[in-house]
Amino acid sequence: MARKGSPSKSFASSTGVEEIEFDTPGEGDEFYIDPDAEKRLVRKLDWRLIPWLCLLYLISFLDRTNIGNAKIQGPES
Repeated sequence: MARKGSPSKSFASSTGVEEIEFDTPGEGDEFYIDPDAEKRLVRKLDWRLIPWLCLLYLISFLDRTNIGNAKIQGPES
């Protein structure tokens, strides 16, 4: 779809990006999600994310503790 005064080449074709059309679901169309596949996906995501989140939480806790200790002791010259 080209605007007035613009070249007829679309942005997608000039950048080498492939245009993809998606079908939008109409009324009565339903999506089936396999419960076993969903469970496997969620478990896989959990195993990938939870250890990192725990590590980040630990580092955040240590940082807050160190800031509190530094405030109590005051700056050393």
